[in-house]
Parts: sequence; structure tokens; C-alpha cells
Amino acid sequence: MYSLFDLFCLFTTLRYNPNIPKLLEARHRCRGLADDYNKLDTKTVSYDKIADVRLDLLRKVVGKVGDGTFIEPPFLPDYGCNISIGRDCFINWK
Repeated sequence: MYSLFDLFCLFTTLRYNPNIPKLLEARHRCRGLADDYNKLDTKTVSYDKIADVRLDLLRKVVGKVGDGTFIEPPFLPDYGCNISIGRDCFINWK
């Protein structure tokens, strides 16, 4: 999907062009999935299942996420693949 060089430049201090098609596509994909995560309707998903549904969506967005992790929306990553979150992590929205 992404070349090793693109990812290396992206996540280091080297300059990179954020407008190359692969990175534009990566941001577009990540923001779409994050939008699904953020707009999950609490009226249609029960309180006892929403954490599991959000975790499943989060696993599609970030590079690595441990069990029991929950992020309060809004969650607004650019690429997602460079994010690693440990087990039983709670991230609040403020």
C-alpha cells in the first residue's frame, strides 16, 4: 500500500510531499473510517456493545490497538497506520 520510504519520510523529520497520491489516498481512507467511528449512533447500538463495536472500528483505523481500548469521539487521525495504542487504554476527548 505505502512504500517503506514514504512511511519513513512521513514519520521522521525528513521532508515529504503530503500530496502524492498514495498519501492522499491514505488520509482519505483513514478519515472515512474515523468518521464512521465518530458518528457511531448510540441510539442504535446498546450501551453494553458500543465499546466492542468502537474497538472493531478502531482496529481498522490505527496500526495497532490493544484489547479494552476506548477513545471518546471525536478521534481525528491523519493516517492512522503510525498509531499504536496499548491494552486497556482510555483516551478522553479533552
